[in-house]
Amino acid sequence: MKRLIALVIPLALLVTVAAFGFQVPQEWKHRQFMRQKLDHSQKVLEGIVVEDFDQVADGAKMLSLLSKVAEFQVLPSADYRRYSEEFRRTADELAQMAQEKNLDGSALKYVELTMNCVNCHKYVRNVRLAELGGQDDTADNAEVIDLFLKNGRAELRKNHEPPQQK
Repeated sequence: MKRLIALVIPLALLVTVAAFGFQVPQEWKHRQFMRQKLDHSQKVLEGIVVEDFDQVADGAKMLSLLSKVAEFQVLPSADYRRYSEEFRRTADELAQMAQEKNLDGSALKYVELTMNCVNCHKYVRNVRLAELGGQDDTADNAEVIDLFLKNGRAELRKNHEPPQQK
């Protein structure tokens, strides 16, 4: 019940703000969306731990569906599209493992899915940092987030190409 309220209240706030013509920052929408992904991911892990294959399959299917939503597409690069496609493919494979009641296969797919998330987030942080003028891949994450929030997504080039690998 608490989770339902936690999801409904931000949604109601968004609707109210939109009704009065206020512009909700894209960064805020993206954070709320990513929070939903994290919540579903945690439910998948819980399902694996307690061997609730229906919960695992439902969570994996929701993650796959969420990966198709516009808010999920944060960068227009080929590398980002590859991460998104890999995420969706792995989420679909995780749902299949759960339907087959394969605990080890489900756990392995969950780890793959988590590694995809970590690698994609690392990629996006590095791209945003490079776009905002920084070049240090080891920069503190809080600094990267602060730079992004301060300068906004408008600082990103429309047709971004990923930074060249050294």
